[in-house]
Amino acid sequence: MTAEGLELRLARLELSLLEVVTAVGMLVGELARRDDLVLTTAGVVEEALEHGWQVLVGVPEQESTGIVVDSRFADATALADAAPAAVANAVKETGAAVGAFYAVHDDRVRLLASVGYPEGVIEEFAQFPITAPLPAAAAARAQRPLWFDTREEIVETYPHLRDAHEETEAALGEQGVQGAVVPLIAHGDVVAVAIIGFTPSRNATSTTRLDAVRRRLAASFDR
Repeated sequence: MTAEGLELRLARLELSLLEVVTAVGMLVGELARRDDLVLTTAGVVEEALEHGWQVLVGVPEQESTGIVVDSRFADATALADAAPAAVANAVKETGAAVGAFYAVHDDRVRLLASVGYPEGVIEEFAQFPITAPLPAAAAARAQRPLWFDTREEIVETYPHLRDAHEETEAALGEQGVQGAVVPLIAHGDVVAVAIIGFTPSRNATSTTRLDAVRRRLAASFDR
């Protein structure tokens, strides 16, 4: 091999090493910035690298703090299979009282699984358009979680939900005082929204409770 050929190979090797170091740096930055990111598959790693590269080169960051899940959950069947256990575990592990898990597809929001809600409430809100004035639709549109820290905040923000809220309270025997609404994102799109609600005996600070819900949901899709 000539000196020129060796120099060219070394230059290519140096470039490859630089690319690897840059990629590792971007992944470390993403992991440090977000507590919901779990690098389980090549798809998730690719999405994290893409976002890290956008940050590196100065592409404006989109407002999205939903949970990023593996791209396989963009598939309706895979999402439906995971939904019952995901919402049940989120309710159990966070000490919540109720939970609902919705799929988001073709501008429609459709219930996949629920825990604790009365049958009448579930039937009333089994599906609706993404434009509906409802918490799940609002979180899907914004791609951001919602947190309701008091009962008044829930019923005053959505007064048309008061009857359903009170029906749920009657079934539980307690007031519903706090609630988290968390979107799940795959391939950059919201594919699902989870609603988790708490009663007074189980409430906590907003940051602690919302983070617990997000961590529990993220863990359910890390399988």
